[in-house]
Amino acid sequence: EDMIMSRQVTLQPFAQQLVMTIRNGTTDFGVLLKEKDIYGETFLTGRVKYIQPPTLDLPTDKEEQEDEEDSMDISGDEVLSALSQFGYQLGSKFQALKHICIKNKGFTAQVEWTGNMVTFIDAVFKLVLFFEMESEQRFLYPSSFRTLIVDSSTFFQLITGTIVEVQYDSRSNILRCKGLLLVGLTMSPDPAFHTKVTPLQWKKTTFVPFNYEKLKMEEFLSMSLQLVAEEGLNSWKDKKSQISILQIRENNGIKSLLERALRNTIRNIPNISTKVQEMDVSQAVDQIKFKPRESYLVIGSLSCLQQLVGCVESSVFLLAYDHGSNTSSQLLPVLTHRLNGGKRLTLMKKRINGDQLGTFLLDDETWLNKLSHLFYSSDNGQPVVVVSRKWEPKEILPTLANQKYSHRVRCVFLDKSAPPFSPNCPLYREQLSMGLSVCKLSRGVWGTDCTITLDLDLAQHPEHIQGVITSSDPNLDVNVVALNTTTVTLQPDDLPDQVKIQFVDFCGTRDNGERVMGLAHFNLLTSSITPDHSLIWSVPQLWSMEEAATVASSFSLAYYSLHVKGKVLPGERVLVHVGSSPVSQACIAVAFLAGADVYVTVQNKDELPSLLKTFPQLNADHVVPLENFNYQMRIKSGGNGMDIVVNCLEGTDTTKSISCMSFKSRFIQLSSIDHRRRETVGMGTFLKNSNLFGVSLTNILNADSETKNKIHIYLQDGIKKGIVKPLRKQSFGLQNYSQAVDHLKNNSCKEKTLVVVKAEGKRELPFTSTLGFHCEPDKTYIIVGTGDLWVELAEWLVQRGARRLFVAPGTELSPTFSRRFHRLTSHCYVRIMVTSAARLVSHSGAAEFLRDAETLAPVDSVFCVTMEESSQKIACLDSATRELMPNLKHFVCLLGGCTNVCKFRAQSNLSVCLIQSQSVLQKPHSVLPYLSYVLCDSHSTGHLFTVSDQEVTTSQYNHELVEQDPCGLLPSSVEELLVLADDVTTVPSLREVVTRSPRHENVKHNLLPVFLLPGTHAARIQPLIHHMIHPAYCVSWPETAHSVESLASTLLEEVLRVQQHGPYNVVGDSWSGAVALQLASLLEGRGH
Repeated sequence: EDMIMSRQVTLQPFAQQLVMTIRNGTTDFGVLLKEKDIYGETFLTGRVKYIQPPTLDLPTDKEEQEDEEDSMDISGDEVLSALSQFGYQLGSKFQALKHICIKNKGFTAQVEWTGNMVTFIDAVFKLVLFFEMESEQRFLYPSSFRTLIVDSSTFFQLITGTIVEVQYDSRSNILRCKGLLLVGLTMSPDPAFHTKVTPLQWKKTTFVPFNYEKLKMEEFLSMSLQLVAEEGLNSWKDKKSQISILQIRENNGIKSLLERALRNTIRNIPNISTKVQEMDVSQAVDQIKFKPRESYLVIGSLSCLQQLVGCVESSVFLLAYDHGSNTSSQLLPVLTHRLNGGKRLTLMKKRINGDQLGTFLLDDETWLNKLSHLFYSSDNGQPVVVVSRKWEPKEILPTLANQKYSHRVRCVFLDKSAPPFSPNCPLYREQLSMGLSVCKLSRGVWGTDCTITLDLDLAQHPEHIQGVITSSDPNLDVNVVALNTTTVTLQPDDLPDQVKIQFVDFCGTRDNGERVMGLAHFNLLTSSITPDHSLIWSVPQLWSMEEAATVASSFSLAYYSLHVKGKVLPGERVLVHVGSSPVSQACIAVAFLAGADVYVTVQNKDELPSLLKTFPQLNADHVVPLENFNYQMRIKSGGNGMDIVVNCLEGTDTTKSISCMSFKSRFIQLSSIDHRRRETVGMGTFLKNSNLFGVSLTNILNADSETKNKIHIYLQDGIKKGIVKPLRKQSFGLQNYSQAVDHLKNNSCKEKTLVVVKAEGKRELPFTSTLGFHCEPDKTYIIVGTGDLWVELAEWLVQRGARRLFVAPGTELSPTFSRRFHRLTSHCYVRIMVTSAARLVSHSGAAEFLRDAETLAPVDSVFCVTMEESSQKIACLDSATRELMPNLKHFVCLLGGCTNVCKFRAQSNLSVCLIQSQSVLQKPHSVLPYLSYVLCDSHSTGHLFTVSDQEVTTSQYNHELVEQDPCGLLPSSVEELLVLADDVTTVPSLREVVTRSPRHENVKHNLLPVFLLPGTHAARIQPLIHHMIHPAYCVSWPETAHSVESLASTLLEEVLRVQQHGPYNVVGDSWSGAVALQLASLLEGRGH
């Protein structure tokens, strides 16, 4: 019973001695890890009993048998294959699964009895694990169960190879077979094996007008650098582009701001390197020399740059910061960015004479031969304007860039609406006078296709729940929910990094108009609550909806802790921590009602007046600050201690709380004890015949009906007696859900956090937009795709509110994804219509396809997933949507699709978003967490996004060395400091360390040893040691040293003792690099 596994699992083979302990006179047991004759951390705990042989047969009542109309059969091999894909290692002995039939409310399965109870229980666990698999692909392991009953005589009688029928009911979380009953099995994700969001590099390619003045500083600089790098088509060549940046030296605040922004921008632009030089304007005029065919950018104030106009070439770009004054007639502005205070940044070029430019029109496939003949037959050296109306830049520029005459090419790209090209036309004449290597005319506006590397940090763009919270009870309309953490942790100086919300208080209205409040499970995937019908109360007439939502969880915990578990009696001393918190105030009220003598701790003395005002019967002398409260409680109780302690603290404060306990006392633990921190409870506590109870909302919502009825009666009685009252709260609208989560994390020890879903008395939502990408529940979302990614996209849409999906898969699903697709239909209240993608082979077929989709609801968006580039289906779908759905909100091609179709949609000003991978993604589903940001980008229509999961290569800003923070080289934890202390010697010495090589004395081949000189943080070189194939010796440093020279001299003798002749391999880390250099110098001095 009550088995809890409290240690991380490991995916690596390991050998470890386990020690089982059974507490004398009890049924409690624990399994500990034993290390060096010392009992280490707890592995698992629980209770074991021997009972009379129970009756453990499968249910035969017909009412218990579930209909099989909506079931799914999966073979055992398919289950094991799916588990192995998730990372589970399955040996030959652990493959007893033969078959599973998934149903709406559980499953039935067949497991082979191999004569080994360990492998049988393992198969049972894996059945539940497979059933509980979610879209997040988390690594799960069985962390706890409430009860496991095994009738050993039944299994002793089984013959090896017998097939055992197993049934599982997901509603009650009970698994049973003949001879076995498992209740309350919990699968938990291990923090060490969370599938983290894969960092991806996102680049956005979009048309940016030259006269667009709303670019951000980074976007303006990124586009400016790309224009500079594009001079002479250098950025389209195979090698990295080199930009020489000349900064005019002067004291200017704008210059400092610009320089910092420029550094940050360059780091995020791949395939561009820079070389920066600073000089005075007088030096620039006299000394500056521009090399042909290279890219230059000169930065300075407008007045300084105007002095350089006479000495710069027409290919040089100038970036000026000014106060809005007029520029020289010789300089033409290309881009402008407005700063605060009327200031601006302007990218400029020197005006050229457009009359001397030649013209060449790209009109057929032989354009390259004709263009080459034109250049090679003319020796005047003048640039030629290459005009393209048929091809896009990325289709011809890579070819042009690799020609010898690429520096003389000026490319102009026109759309279909552009007037005929003529150098004498004012529209073209003025643009050509800028001398840009590449420019584009789109819808009458000049600009260029700019590729911007997006800084998509998901920590700065968190996704939260959709804009609707629904109830699984169709007769209940939810108005307000109160967010609760999984466990009550009110440590004021140790806030959690993140909170997990599984349970909520709710307050809503039934169809008959009755207002009710209660406790419910919260499903983050569907943003829905599942009320516990045993824990629902009517809302008193004088309470508002928001006030009622503060009551249920706090007072349920209070009654469960003090009455059900603690069995509080009149006159007993009760200690409640952090008296200002909602749960603590509920416990104080319940304790006073029971006639107890209440003691309270507070975070600071300012809370005392408010606490005494709330509880006039509270003795002010019984309120003490948290600091040193254990000594105060001993004194105030006359040395007797507390009969009941309600603890919501962690770490050493928990130990202090335990020290306050008296003989035969009860300790109520509301917060979680992290066994991985080796938080322990000494045996002295149990020698007092005391009891410890772990209490959480999980215990209450998973309790039996008798316990829930008791809590319901207690709370109902408390309302009548005026003890149960609304608690302090802070309310947020649903559109501010992220702020509510932050408030819960930072202020759970002060007040309840409420989310108002619907205002009282109103049926409509109080807002129309939400954070992140949001799906309308009354709209249809079409998914056409191949592979398994479309299922994960369907889950992603459902999580954001979609309730109607029209799906056309192109391939069959694997068993795992079949299970997940079945989960959507059976547990998420989603209407899904499945059809064939083969219908999209003609315009008429695609039109009929869309009309069928509209029978569900009006179509909002279309998603094409991993389709082939030449797919005719996308073209047909595009033509049909143009005719039937011209106002389609999103037309998305995800990781594949017809580029030309997307280009034509963008030119027609229709919604389109193309997301392509630069290379094959190892985890295609890793794009989904970023998709919300991409689709919510107000300028995403018509953009091409390129994504890559390869290591991001950033450009080098070759201006000065970047200094590392010296603190990063020091030990960062007590453990690292202790390791360093253990390694300190009186004199420098060498010790051989374990590498992938045999010991030095046993090396048969000529593998020279490596001498490692660690810095102050020895752990930094451990990864190097583990991968070395040479024998290695590491230096142990003395506690003090007089000089680098003395250290090197002492080490010299140690090194020569190990290796008499060179060459020598010496590695230094951080400060020890100086010793390594001195040691090398001494070795060379001896002729090595």
